[in-house]
Amino acid sequence: MLKMHTVALFGGHNPKGLTARLAQHLLTAIPGTSEFIDLNTRFLHPDRPGETNLNLDALEAKLAHADIWVLISPTYYGSVAGPLKQALDCLRPRIIRMTQKGDSLPGKYRGKVYLIVSSCFASGWDNTFTHQTDACLTTLDKAMSTAGLRKAGELVLPHTWGMSELPPAKLKTAEQLAVKLPRRVRKDDETMKRYGLLFVMVAVMALITMSLQLLLPLSGFWWRYISFVIIFFGLLAGILHYATFMRHKHR
Repeated sequence: MLKMHTVALFGGHNPKGLTARLAQHLLTAIPGTSEFIDLNTRFLHPDRPGETNLNLDALEAKLAHADIWVLISPTYYGSVAGPLKQALDCLRPRIIRMTQKGDSLPGKYRGKVYLIVSSCFASGWDNTFTHQTDACLTTLDKAMSTAGLRKAGELVLPHTWGMSELPPAKLKTAEQLAVKLPRRVRKDDETMKRYGLLFVMVAVMALITMSLQLLLPLSGFWWRYISFVIIFFGLLAGILHYATFMRHKHR
């Protein structure tokens, strides 16, 4: 079995709270070694010309050595917890390559794998419809994807208000996610799987489109063609919207 080293960056207020405990359970299930870093104890600031930045140097060295980065942030005010956001802001020039035109491109950590662990007070169903954790997850995804990292999954713990113990089902989910990680770190080629899923998606959309056309009183090639394009585009737009804005786990 592939042995990996995982570094977890915790940005919440309580390193012994539910979100941190869920992340630590995940770490124990991942093969290899791991390190949990409480960012509240790291006094980080951005690089400044002519000044040393030992704390940020030390943090980057740990990330450079890791195969997997775990970003841990309860959802505060619908977004990322301050210490984690501060750490990513400080690391930005080191993990992202900037062009002379100001474009952000993947940097030297391109290809590494990352996970996200978050939580919220809202129930699972409430979070599904109100998307309270989405902004937090999207912000972290944007930072990591810009740096060229590959996402291996996310864990969301809803309904934490009044919760004292982690739900067994959520612990099981963390363990299942950990089992899948070695394959993601090895960068297994999933090209054929993606083409297969694309084929199935197109086939299903075409079937639905043609079925809906039967309900329309249309005759002639061009009317059928135009209706097919409109219906197919509507289905495709809906799927892309879901994949782009509503793809995060909520329960």
